[in-house]
Parts: sequence; structure tokens; C-alpha cells
Amino acid sequence: MKTAIQLLQNYLDVIQNPQAAAALFAEDGVLELPYLQTLGLPHRVQGREQIQAFIAGLLKKVPDFRFRNIRFLIDTPAQAFAEYSVEAEVPATGQIYKQTYAGRLVAEKGQITLLRESMDTLAAQRAFTDGRISTAGDHDKTQPTAIVVSAYYRVHPEDRQTFIDAVKPEMQAAQQLPGCVFYAFSQDLVNPDAFHLSEGWADIDAYERHEHSATFLQALSTVVKEVRILHREGVRYDVAKQHIDDPRGKVTD
Repeated sequence: MKTAIQLLQNYLDVIQNPQAAAALFAEDGVLELPYLQTLGLPHRVQGREQIQAFIAGLLKKVPDFRFRNIRFLIDTPAQAFAEYSVEAEVPATGQIYKQTYAGRLVAEKGQITLLRESMDTLAAQRAFTDGRISTAGDHDKTQPTAIVVSAYYRVHPEDRQTFIDAVKPEMQAAQQLPGCVFYAFSQDLVNPDAFHLSEGWADIDAYERHEHSATFLQALSTVVKEVRILHREGVRYDVAKQHIDDPRGKVTD
């Protein structure tokens, strides 16, 4: 019967073969990458079929995905912990996916019941998005945008800071999601209790990933439960045609 460290070594060795890798898991085994939640991506798959499909999808994006520099740090019959790295090209972007994983494996009866891996999501974002990481001051609204959302909130003065503290980390997380063209909350210049939200997404899938992301749902829960919203309006637009607008040319010397 294979020990935890043997199972982990086998998994790392056969990652290029999704079926063989999935076969190492128990029938209801789980593969988790919790930090993928921050990117709005699937982060937990259960059962051999789902695990095989997850790995196959990864290899489709990164065909030369292989684990290297394996370093085992914990070795018991039922649990193993190791660090291992990947360095491979993402053909769609031409970027190198350079990543270090930390994996904890739990074994039972010679099969993997849980493999949980941590990772650097910023490195993943760079590799899978042409190396462009958006920030609040670095929007490129000339990128093709299929979905635009415009919303307005007016909150109770006593709840203003609670609102800001809830939406600020969500805004920062949303800006890093694949397919986010722009995402910004701004406080009204006249009424400090009013806030404007502007968001743009490359396609409906990117918009939906954000709507189901952990950071969005956490912020939404906080705002609904702890902030007295005096007025709110929100509209989603499906963009049919996009124009570049710059009125500065209307100014003459």
C-alpha cells in the first residue's frame, strides 16, 4: 500500500497524464487550489472524472506543464508536504508561467483523499494575461469590452467607512480577474456619502466569474448586512459598438 509521500511523488511524476494522475485519488478524492478563488476560477474538484478534466484543461493551456525542483518537507504514512515548481510557456500569451507550489497530501488506504496546493496568484495572472496587471490607475479602456456596468450608491453617513472598507479589497481583487478591462469605485466629489461604480468586462464569462467570486460575495454580504443603503441604481450594458472618445482635440490655442 502506497504511503502519502509515494502518492505525492507519483502524482508529480505523471502530471502530463491526466488519467493516470486522477487514478491516484480515492473515488471521492479532492484536489483543491484555494487561492484560485481570488481569480474567480474553479478552485475545488472532487472525484476522478472532475480531477482528470481539471488537469487536462490545465495542460491544454500549458502543454509543457511539469513539476520540477521537488522538495519534501513532511513525510508520515498518512500525510506529506512538499514544495515544487513549474516553469513553462503559455502559448496563448507567449508568457512563461513560473510558479512555486506548496502541496499537502492526505492519504488513506493507499489513495489520495485530499491534495491542497497553495500558489502565487499574481504569477499566474501575469502569465495568463500577457503580463498585464491592471491597477486602479492603469486602466486601458481601449481594450475590447463586451459588458459594462454602471452603478450608484448613496449610503448612510454613519456607514460610509464600513462601505469603503468592504468594497475596496473587492475592487482590488476584481481588477486582477481574467477578462477585467476596468473596475473602479469612486467617491462623489460633491456628496461624500455617494459612490459610483464603473466596470467593464471582456465577455459575459468574465462578468459571471466575478459575480461568483469569493471576494465579491463577501463584500456583497457585508454591504447588505451592515450598510444602510439609502439609494441604489445599477445598469448592465451589452456593448454593440465601441468608440474611442477624447474631447481634448476640441480645445484650441
